[in-house]
Amino acid sequence: MYLVVCWGRVTGNMISTRHCFSRCNTRSVRVIKATAMLFVAAMLFLALHMNFSHEASQQNLHRAAPISSPTTISQSTVQIRNATRDFLPTSSTPMKDELIETESEFVDGFQRHEVIACSDTSEEFRTDSKRIALVNSQSGVPCPIRPPALAGRFVPSKKSSTYHELAAMFPDVQDGGHYTPRMCTPAEKTAIIIPYRNRCRHLYTLLPNLISMLMRQNVDFTIFVIEQTTPETFNKGILFNAGYLEALKVDNYDCFILHDVDMIPIDDRNMYRCNKTGPVHFSPGVNKFKYKLFYSGLFGGVVGFTREQFRLINGASNLYFGWGGEDDDLRNRAVHMKLPLLRKTLVHGLYDMVSHVEAGWNVNPHSKGAHSLYDMLNKALGVHAGWNVHPNSKGAHSLYDMVNHAPAEGAGWNVNPDRFKIYSTSRQRQHVDGINSLVYNVTWYRTSPLYTWVGVGYNKTVITNSIPEDLRIGPKADNTYLTGNFTIIS
Repeated sequence: MYLVVCWGRVTGNMISTRHCFSRCNTRSVRVIKATAMLFVAAMLFLALHMNFSHEASQQNLHRAAPISSPTTISQSTVQIRNATRDFLPTSSTPMKDELIETESEFVDGFQRHEVIACSDTSEEFRTDSKRIALVNSQSGVPCPIRPPALAGRFVPSKKSSTYHELAAMFPDVQDGGHYTPRMCTPAEKTAIIIPYRNRCRHLYTLLPNLISMLMRQNVDFTIFVIEQTTPETFNKGILFNAGYLEALKVDNYDCFILHDVDMIPIDDRNMYRCNKTGPVHFSPGVNKFKYKLFYSGLFGGVVGFTREQFRLINGASNLYFGWGGEDDDLRNRAVHMKLPLLRKTLVHGLYDMVSHVEAGWNVNPHSKGAHSLYDMLNKALGVHAGWNVHPNSKGAHSLYDMVNHAPAEGAGWNVNPDRFKIYSTSRQRQHVDGINSLVYNVTWYRTSPLYTWVGVGYNKTVITNSIPEDLRIGPKADNTYLTGNFTIIS
């Protein structure tokens, strides 16, 4: 009987093991002790072995296969080797219902999180049977071009909601961030691609405004958050391309909306539809530029391509590491392939930009760092756009507004000093720089009721070396990026 008590203490309460065995100094008890220790050692070895195998499986890079024609898009996409798609481990204790900026570390060139920043991994929202069981039944009636539920110009919420608040706010949004209207059949399936890194509050400010507007517009959409996990300077083009390829593994989407995380739409008459004529620039008017077009060639913020259009231009360039030039290069790719450029009107194509003050860019015009920031702006935009403004001039505060809402270096958005030289070779390298040359790996893949979240890693050296050396950067800067010919659409 006493041996049974000792066994219970050995297996159930390791703190009292020594005391138990000091009293039960028998051969049988020593056998039990040895067996328990061997069992614990075996479990530790098995856990370490499984963890090592899991990490090794995530290091497999894959190269996107060349896409030759519109009719072979699905076959070419299938040729891309499937990356590891392991969900992150679910915490045994649900996290607090709040925004979470998780600490991370870089291992073997890739960023690893205990949990995905901004998201909640509690079991309640990982496998919600009610959401999965909810199937949107369509009536077969085509959705109207202008839905009657549109509100027009609206004041967006600037509140950064929590994960649980958003999940409860949009119960009809299904696992993976997918929504299909019930009362009509949309003309196209749309993938919203949001490139992301270290923008938790921006993302959770964008999502409630964007999702509610898309639902009023009767858009059949799926939201993809594509996060760069590599500790390199942020490369938006790579994330656009990876997002396009990963989305096509989910469904054969007709329309791809490339959406900056800090751009909040403020008019739901700005219909998120692609146009078969050419790519669409949705965001010509931004509050920080007083809702005026910043320059005629502007193609950043929110743009839309059909599946065939993005394939035709070979996606975005992979060479722009840092801020500047990547959007203008994307515009030129469409021009080079003779695709007309379309732009929404300044009546409907309006956006508010989420403040970047929290990223440490809120600089007083009279502070010690002011002149260096103005030097950066004058070099980046001023010389070619007439912005060569002294900090104490009348135009200073508008420049400081732009600084406070410029991409923050904390997210890897350092200004690319070679962007105009890279831009100068855009036409020559378009056929070898883009989707068909992209090498990346999926470091994690997770679906939730709000979005499909994909972590993307890459090796900068491999990306750069995939392009012929004479095409990577030109000898002189090309400053023609300011101009562009667009057709205005409603």
